Amino acid sequence: LLGLFDNVSNTSESAKLSIHSRAMFKTAVLLSQKYNRRIEEQLIGWRSEETDGDIIDPLSKTCQALSVSNIVGIVGPGLSRKAHLLAAFSKRIGIPVISYRVTDPELSDQNAFPNFYRTVPSDNSTALAIVKLFIQFNSTSCILIYQNDPFGSGAAKVIHELFIHNDLLVEKFIIFDLATLRIRGDLKTYLMNSATRIVILWVQPNYVHSILSNALKHDAAYQIWQKYEPESFPGSTKVNFYALFAFNATWSLIQSLDKLCSTMRNDSSSYVSFTESSLCFHRRFVHSDLLLNTLSRTDFLGVSGPIKFTSNTTDRINGSHYYVQNVQRSSNGLNFVPVLEYVDSDDWKMFKDTSVII
Repeated sequence: LLGLFDNVSNTSESAKLSIHSRAMFKTAVLLSQKYNRRIEEQLIGWRSEETDGDIIDPLSKTCQALSVSNIVGIVGPGLSRKAHLLAAFSKRIGIPVISYRVTDPELSDQNAFPNFYRTVPSDNSTALAIVKLFIQFNSTSCILIYQNDPFGSGAAKVIHELFIHNDLLVEKFIIFDLATLRIRGDLKTYLMNSATRIVILWVQPNYVHSILSNALKHDAAYQIWQKYEPESFPGSTKVNFYALFAFNATWSLIQSLDKLCSTMRNDSSSYVSFTESSLCFHRRFVHSDLLLNTLSRTDFLGVSGPIKFTSNTTDRINGSHYYVQNVQRSSNGLNFVPVLEYVDSDDWKMFKDTSVII
């Protein structure tokens, strides 16, 4: 398996996301080895690569890996603009890609991206939750601030479409420019001249604590991480939530490979063979259709909740969990206090003091 993770930036939250996600990818593979999951009598191996901001870099790293190994599944990438290219490439060579972070709604089209899956809820789920929140509290309009990349523009598009469908209004779209890290225009003027007082801010999220569910007994995943890389283990209550999605993405591939091999016990051909070619674009996984069909039927309890796919979408069909926080001043600054929660497609309800993953 190949894991693709963004280079660690100079911001603590970005570093945490990359380090934790990579660690949980390795942990999932090591856990499969501990459980003696084997493919053709061999333990499942892994290769991890860091990618820079260049859109072509994940493709380059994947080609390099394919030239020396039989890569039958990819975990990553972390950005939408990279995922589009890698999803197209994976379709050509016949292996699945499962992202732990990409939420772009365009990638939900299973016909266009048959080899792409994700364990993180897509922007479609988030937009639906926002619309239900507006309807429940009789709100009719808002201002939307979004960053100018596929992550932001894709979300703006799906929110706008859902608002129109539900007779709601996005009064103004405001761009947060990633090149300058500033709002385009005068935000104060926009807000003062607007009749609405609701602002949706759609930029890279501020990360919050999330905890491991009861997917793996006895905290096995965290024990392995702490054993092989103790210097990066932050404690079980401080693991970045995207790392949980990375673990689930890796475990989905492991589960699917295991089931694939079980169905091919009497087949004399190799389970992980490729059509040979010196060019990575001309290689193709021989049992691509079987693996993808197996992956589409994946159903297990992961570390961020139930993981299940269907044959008509790349999104997991459950596991979306959001909550609304009230901002309160205190002597220590600002506190964010949960007041409402939303699980999958249910309506918003009063928050109960339970563990959540946003």
